[in-house]
Amino acid sequence: MHKFMSRVIVAGAIAFAPALALAEASPVGSYKVVGTNPGGGGAYKGTVTVTETGDTYQVEWVVAGQTTTGTGVFYQDVLSVAGSLGKDQFVFIMKPDGKGLSGLWATVGAKTTGTETWEPQ
Repeated sequence: MHKFMSRVIVAGAIAFAPALALAEASPVGSYKVVGTNPGGGGAYKGTVTVTETGDTYQVEWVVAGQTTTGTGVFYQDVLSVAGSLGKDQFVFIMKPDGKGLSGLWATVGAKTTGTETWEPQ
């Protein structure tokens, strides 16, 4: 009986491992954000919240009292986000880094990138 139960437990763990890995990889949550603007345009700090909205994600930054919202897709552990910052459109690409997420961003037409690091709150 003990041997049978061990096999059942192992089989269950194998069957559910992909679902558990997917759940762990989800970008949903609230984060402290630290970033740099493209082209050496200064540093900033704030918060970012990622909410699942069906197949996409709503990403909301609050930096210096200003709220910016983007729409993202999460595929193969990469969160890509597009949105508007004032009159400029932006694109972000974020990957898990062991502590949260980190990545690069740019505005449309830019020749340089900024950086962001997100740590869970």
